[in-house]
Amino acid sequence: MQVQSLNPTAESLEKFRNFPFINDDTKIANLAEELPAYLAAADGVTVTCEVDKVAWWAAHADTLPHWSSLVKTLLLIRPSSASAEGLSVS
Repeated sequence: MQVQSLNPTAESLEKFRNFPFINDDTKIANLAEELPAYLAAADGVTVTCEVDKVAWWAAHADTLPHWSSLVKTLLLIRPSSASAEGLSVS
């Protein structure tokens, strides 16, 4: 999988607003500002496993701090097919 396989654009960054922890004008602006550097760094890079993805982002944390922070946050989201249990209030 190529690191830039999602092909982010300045316009597509608005989709991040669907996440409550990213729905912030400053965060979106910071991602947009770093976008050209991210695309340049990721150009032609192919990673084959999760460990390589994490290593790539760790290596670019200084040059892409906002993207790196976002990726770390997104990696912490645990996907689950189980429905959330509701608490009953008596």
